[in-house]
Amino acid sequence: MKFFKGNFFQEQEREGWIYGSFMPEGLLKDNRVEIKVKELDKSFTSEPHLQKKATKIEFIFSGKAVWEVNGQDYELNQGDYIVIPPGVTVAVKKVLEEPTLCQTIKIPSEPTDKVFQTND
Repeated sequence: MKFFKGNFFQEQEREGWIYGSFMPEGLLKDNRVEIKVKELDKSFTSEPHLQKKATKIEFIFSGKAVWEVNGQDYELNQGDYIVIPPGVTVAVKKVLEEPTLCQTIKIPSEPTDKVFQTND
């Protein structure tokens, strides 16, 4: 039986994404789900965006950060998680504690699903 062993701290060429339809051929390529594990430092932010089809789940394993969901701020601490359905705008506004270790799971894996929100 084949398997894959990796280390997400050493595999940052895809900004923490370690599993999904965009991966090279092999065990890590799958169009059903995307998985990311990333340490966020205090300089990290993300632009407001939504998923057209995918549901996104964010887990906070350590640290603390402020997520904006549909224009409202939420402080997420160690052990917290949020579920973001398709069409809901989300952004990481501020990392409050270093390191903040988080995991993102998106279902399904849709590489062109992300839409950035503009102020126009």
